[in-house]
Amino acid sequence: LSGGQMHGDLRREGAVQTDDTGPSMPAVQTVDSEERELIEQDPDFQSFLAQSERVVERAMKQNGMFDIAVDYGGKTSVNTSVAQALTEVQTIQNERWSKDRTVTAIECSPHHKELFLSAHVKRQASGELDWSRGSAEPGGVVLLWSMHMASERPEYVFTCESPVHTAKFHPFAPNLVVGGTYSGQIVMWDLRAKSAPVQRSMLSQESHTHPVYAMAITGTENA
Repeated sequence: LSGGQMHGDLRREGAVQTDDTGPSMPAVQTVDSEERELIEQDPDFQSFLAQSERVVERAMKQNGMFDIAVDYGGKTSVNTSVAQALTEVQTIQNERWSKDRTVTAIECSPHHKELFLSAHVKRQASGELDWSRGSAEPGGVVLLWSMHMASERPEYVFTCESPVHTAKFHPFAPNLVVGGTYSGQIVMWDLRAKSAPVQRSMLSQESHTHPVYAMAITGTENA
């Protein structure tokens, strides 16, 4: 008998049984509109959703944004001018937080090569310096940007009542950002907290009250 005839005879005699149904799938649970609203308002769910959106955006943009074969230490032609060697590849701005705000500091993260921050003073069109006294806009902001994200959306937004003239990543704590303000205060933000500072220096006659335009963080990881 040929192979085809034998296979057909075995199927007719019931020696071979096939199951085309596959494994049973669990029933899909549905929720009503009230339950869905409660889930959407849950802080843990909102945090998970925001983090998921950032991961997806990074993955979508990473393919076309960077040249993986670029040689950053490669030599350029001696006839190439500086203007020819430097090319603008991206403009980063957020309509809500950075438009009409002067950039006072830019720093790359020592912990994540694609992350950098920009510090900003008050919006040029705003006459208010003190956000806590009724101004609709914060006096200063620090924005954390990822080169893997869309150019108009910062990863994190940190606010301050006073204009921020300088800001730095904490070299020993990846979740902390430190800023120097026009009021003389040193403020600290935590990526795990909300946009307001989690710690700040005292603002009194006995403390520093002059604008801070530059600063450096010293010490060691264990200090």
